[in-house]
Amino acid sequence: MPSPLNTNMGWWSQEGAWHWVTFSYSGSNATTAIWLPRASFVATMVLSLGPNDPCSDCLSMGSSQQGPPVIFGGTTDKYLATAYKNLDNGPRQRGADGAWAAGAWYLNFSPSTKTFFSWTWIPDTGASMTAGMPSLLTTSAVDAGTRVFPVAGNYALTQGYGCVPYNPGYPQPASCPPADPSFHDGVDLGAAAGTPIVAAASGTVTFVGFDSPNPGANSMILIQHDGANTGYTTEYLHWEQSFVKVGEHVVAGQQIAAVGSVGYSTGPHLHFTVKDPTGGTVNPLTWLQGATVPISGGVGGSVSGSVLQWASLIQAAARQYHVPAGFIAAIMTVESDGNPGSISPVGAQGLMQVMPAELSAFGVPQAQWLDPATNILAGARYIAGTLNGGGTLQ
Repeated sequence: MPSPLNTNMGWWSQEGAWHWVTFSYSGSNATTAIWLPRASFVATMVLSLGPNDPCSDCLSMGSSQQGPPVIFGGTTDKYLATAYKNLDNGPRQRGADGAWAAGAWYLNFSPSTKTFFSWTWIPDTGASMTAGMPSLLTTSAVDAGTRVFPVAGNYALTQGYGCVPYNPGYPQPASCPPADPSFHDGVDLGAAAGTPIVAAASGTVTFVGFDSPNPGANSMILIQHDGANTGYTTEYLHWEQSFVKVGEHVVAGQQIAAVGSVGYSTGPHLHFTVKDPTGGTVNPLTWLQGATVPISGGVGGSVSGSVLQWASLIQAAARQYHVPAGFIAAIMTVESDGNPGSISPVGAQGLMQVMPAELSAFGVPQAQWLDPATNILAGARYIAGTLNGGGTLQ
């Protein structure tokens, strides 16, 4: 990262530091976020604005819209020019009453490409920022209206939905701009080969096979959904092994295949497409807002009831340290099975099995090492530190 943007940040960033991003906002002034199970980029809150707060330093976009604050050279800065062209979830809007919306502007940076790629506007409605987030997996039966994230394991979003940079394997519709001329009709979720692929909702399998007779064809499963999701169809591509047949009825979260790299693919991943009742595609991540997240294996029994009793503490720690709640629950399931008094043979403590050295370094008194709330917070803090040090949730 260029030194002007990672040193002495206090004068231009209210946050004064960079944090890994685990929630994303798409659309225009959306107030509900999409959970990202793997942190792949960082952000800093540059400016927070209250209801009708003026912003003389913000990019002017007319009488009813306002862009992010102009920092350094703004749109002419060699490092930031691209970010000013991509305003995620923005711009800030003036309401019908003439008042500007409250919210905050975040600057985003990708460590992998070493670019400042966008700004994100997050409105402040006074409601919980986690409304609509994917929930922790429950052990109760999944009802017919439930939607489930289609990958049951660690994964990374490797290609989003919509207009993307040129790709000869994608269509080039006139509606896409010259800079992003290709259209990707789903999302690509990179995962290890063999990772379970599960049905995103209940329905009937209508196709299992290859999407064309040509060499290099993609393996594909189609599911026509029922219940609250009647009219929607989901597509699952590139799997290496299938576990369903045409005509079979599946429930949400049932394993239908295993991640592979069959067809037009550069590595193991699931290409996941959602079609609405008209036959048109929709953004799968929007459709999956509020979806149950299978932490490992299929739906049933992935997280024990002894872990779910700590759900509120897990969610609180996830919000505080920007760590996926499902990942905290997964660690707890494996390490302690929800037993707050668990101590390993090597001395790891409590629900999250945090080592005494880490607890001491965080300033936690020994008398509180096994306290559920304190232990979960310490574990989440340790995970966040791993991410900030360049690690991943893999």
